[in-house]
Amino acid sequence: MSFGAFCPMPLRLRDSGADGWSAAEFLRTTADLAAAERTVPFAVARVHRDSGATTATLLDYVGRHDESQEPTVSLGLSGELVVTWPDALRDGMGQDRPLRITHATAGVEGATANQWSVEVGPGNVVTLADTGGGELAATIVVHARWGNPVRIEDYGGDPDKRNAATEAVPYAYEWYQELGAALGSAYGQQTRGSVHARRLALSRALAAVSRADERYRCNTVPGTSDALLEDWRKCLAVPASSDDPRWLIRRRCAVKYAARGAASIPELQEQVYQLLGDRFLGIRTFDDPIPGEAWPSDYDLGSGVWASSRSRILVDVKAPADLHDREFSNLVNVHLVRLLDTLTPAWCVFDWTIPGDGFFLDISPLDFTGL
Repeated sequence: MSFGAFCPMPLRLRDSGADGWSAAEFLRTTADLAAAERTVPFAVARVHRDSGATTATLLDYVGRHDESQEPTVSLGLSGELVVTWPDALRDGMGQDRPLRITHATAGVEGATANQWSVEVGPGNVVTLADTGGGELAATIVVHARWGNPVRIEDYGGDPDKRNAATEAVPYAYEWYQELGAALGSAYGQQTRGSVHARRLALSRALAAVSRADERYRCNTVPGTSDALLEDWRKCLAVPASSDDPRWLIRRRCAVKYAARGAASIPELQEQVYQLLGDRFLGIRTFDDPIPGEAWPSDYDLGSGVWASSRSRILVDVKAPADLHDREFSNLVNVHLVRLLDTLTPAWCVFDWTIPGDGFFLDISPLDFTGL
């Protein structure tokens, strides 16, 4: 990938071997950054207790938050070192983010290292207790959840990113050649001086115009829109929470935009798959029973048997690791239901299920067999 005057930011993602940066490599980088952010220690504190176990001191401290904030160090009733952090700390942008310490480890310094234990208690309190007494110096490494979980989109990552199909040659370079040809051979071949500088500045400005044209075309459809994504979301009535990443909103808008009604089960399967991704397992349909044969008279509660599974569609989805996963519940109970309501006619009934042991609500004869 070439850098310099003809390659203005942002850089194009392109799979061109050692001379480029592909979309897959960019996604891998953002995933690694997010993983590192989630796993690195939140803070490291070096604490000290005097030989008489009367005072506790914070010798050194480094944390990921605003450096003007530090924890407090005190002694417990039995001489243990108690380090306390506030419920929220400011980040580098001056925003307060809630803090919850998850676990901590410690290493005791010096030759008088007795047995010790580290406990994390409510209120972001870390207690270091030892079996001996007297002077004690230790380094405590703290891990915590600080603010919202870090995700790839925080670094510009997007699973839907693709390698650029345009600007194989930088627009600025093409405009530079055009301007040089317009000047003629007397001035157009110079690579230094005021003429070259003006020609270069104009070529970069015109390259910005070419990229603006690309952005305009991308914003005309929701699947590639960014600047108008919120407008597309409102027009298509796609619900979104404040913590939904933009790439997910974009994908849902694209699915809703393409949903013009499913004329067949394969078409329905394809559009549901676009929404659910690898959570989608399949679609089942239930034909109308033959009158007088499929439903016995024991089902009659008066005036005949009023039971039918006519035009019923059941979407099989993969169970999440946590059945109380809020994102999963939002996906199947809100976005899937809205999509099926758009794709299917008014006389069609639909639902979703996790296949396996159990029964299907309103389909299995549980009320009858349980009597």
